[in-house]
Amino acid sequence: MLYSQVKDCFDGLVDYEFRHATILLVFTGWLVTAEHAQSTLARYLPVTIGAIVMALALSLGHTMWAIHQYRRSAAAFQSLSELAYMPMEHIRPRMIGKGLVASFCLLHGLASVVICVIIWSFSAQWLAT
Repeated sequence: MLYSQVKDCFDGLVDYEFRHATILLVFTGWLVTAEHAQSTLARYLPVTIGAIVMALALSLGHTMWAIHQYRRSAAAFQSLSELAYMPMEHIRPRMIGKGLVASFCLLHGLASVVICVIIWSFSAQWLAT
């Protein structure tokens, strides 16, 4: 049961990250290509600020979720190592490491910042008038 928790945490994290990256890329592409979205963001400052806040909140929520998955994986790994039920070499590849979580959070944060800059660039037209 503990091994399946380590495995599920790892598989769930990687799957979620790829799905989330796809959503961010599609949203960024939509922002760049949809004239209706651009004109709405250019005309209404509250919508622009709301979109930026939502992007940053999404990034914060993602970071908290990734850290939670890391902690779950680490706790299950710790319990497995204390039980000495199976060799650690078998379990270690499925453990979520700090570097993996940090890289996912960094990439997600950068994508969110890019989205915020794109959103703000449309509102610059509104602020100039």
